[in-house]
Amino acid sequence: MNDRWTYSDLIDLEYCLSLDREFQQSDLHERDRRIYLDIPEDRRDLPRDRLILRWLQARKRQVFGASAPKSPGTVICESYRTLGYLLATLGIVLGFAAALSFLAYSGTTPVNVLNFLFLFIFSQVLIMAVVFPVIGLRMAGLAEFPAPIVSLYALISSRFSGRVARLTAHLPAELRSACISMAGIVKKHGSRYRQAAYWPFFSLSQYVMVSFNLGLLTATLYRLITSDIAFGWQSTIQFSAPFIHKTVRMLALPWSWAFPQRISYPSEAEIEGSRIILKDGIYHLATQDLVSWWPFLVLCIVVYGLLFRSALVAIGRLGQQRSLRKLEFNTPALIQLVMRMRSPLVTSQAQSPAIPRQPVSTSPPADGDGVSPAGSALLLIPAEMSSDAADAIIDRLDRAGFRIAAQRTFMAGYGADQELFAEIAAHSWPEGGGIAAVVEAWMPPINETVELLRNLRAAAGPSLPVWVVLAGQPNGHGVPAPVTGAERSSWRQKIDELADPYLELVDP
Repeated sequence: MNDRWTYSDLIDLEYCLSLDREFQQSDLHERDRRIYLDIPEDRRDLPRDRLILRWLQARKRQVFGASAPKSPGTVICESYRTLGYLLATLGIVLGFAAALSFLAYSGTTPVNVLNFLFLFIFSQVLIMAVVFPVIGLRMAGLAEFPAPIVSLYALISSRFSGRVARLTAHLPAELRSACISMAGIVKKHGSRYRQAAYWPFFSLSQYVMVSFNLGLLTATLYRLITSDIAFGWQSTIQFSAPFIHKTVRMLALPWSWAFPQRISYPSEAEIEGSRIILKDGIYHLATQDLVSWWPFLVLCIVVYGLLFRSALVAIGRLGQQRSLRKLEFNTPALIQLVMRMRSPLVTSQAQSPAIPRQPVSTSPPADGDGVSPAGSALLLIPAEMSSDAADAIIDRLDRAGFRIAAQRTFMAGYGADQELFAEIAAHSWPEGGGIAAVVEAWMPPINETVELLRNLRAAAGPSLPVWVVLAGQPNGHGVPAPVTGAERSSWRQKIDELADPYLELVDP
């Protein structure tokens, strides 16, 4: 069984998680616990990423059986490969056409070598001089440095999304909210997988450039074999032959050690003999000087066009593997998934005793299997919620696999909330820990509540898991009723609009 993540797995993971969005936690807990128990007992103590991969493989067998259609990850990755083939073909055609048109020789005016070098060689060398340091910095973990290729895609996407936003402004309110929510989901996943998503785009761009240079090389060799082409150089700027000779000798450094000088690059005498002076024409120029350039030009295409770009393709694939290995599976949905898998099912109908109000704890309890749970949460209870309702929420969270380490009150006033947020900001959170904030689901998610969640996120930090726990309207005994579909949909839409990958809605 494969224990390494792939891009197809990541897409399928998000798809399977999206299928669970409308299910109650008790049902998900039962299903995921069964998946966990199906794992051989000697293999259950796996790291979080491998345990989630085992879960995904089981879910894919359930959702995409042998007779079911292909999974979204498989379809998207196959489409990506097909796009790569199409763009590679286009690159070959464009490179072939560019070289054919450039190397067209009428017999009166030689092909200007300087134009060829500037268009097809110097431009690529300049790009690689920028790309290689950026790649090195990104592979060293400094991903905040600019990525020109992804920035180009991002600019195109931003322009497109801006036009879409103007179009959605004319839609009905319900449909407009759905579009905003979808944009938030896309943005959330984009920020979550930004580093991993960089490398496929980078590799595809370099793959296309390899194809372009392959077409360029093919057309150049075709012209050389089927035509008698003369090469020369001329410029309004009065370059000297020694200067041109030093330049071509520097360009030839990667291969000059492996070939004799007459093949590696033209000599200074040949460069001087191939200089074109407009008023003199070309009839006084020697043939051996005019043809001395072509081995050098072919080797430039091979080295700076094919080999260097192929090296970038290999670096891109290495970057893909590294980014997948370094990916952290620490979002609230995934931590919650691991908690459901490792927490035994509770069949007793008795409510759990109330957890006393205490400072934030850093010692999560162990679960019934003797395995430390994925993490423990600080539970935030609204000040207006009764103790009976709070106990019922804790009991439901416990049945859903959560482990509540401490309980605090919030929404008790601006000053009290600010003190709580300051304490949260100063706290050192354990691995897998997080915050579970209870909200009254029957109350619409007004701007004041959304702003409170933003302040909570700012205090907790950008990557601490925060669960928004929905509580239905209490009945006559103070126990929250089940959340209705309309309430869940309203809150789900508002949470999606926030585009926060570490903010998750929970309906226990």
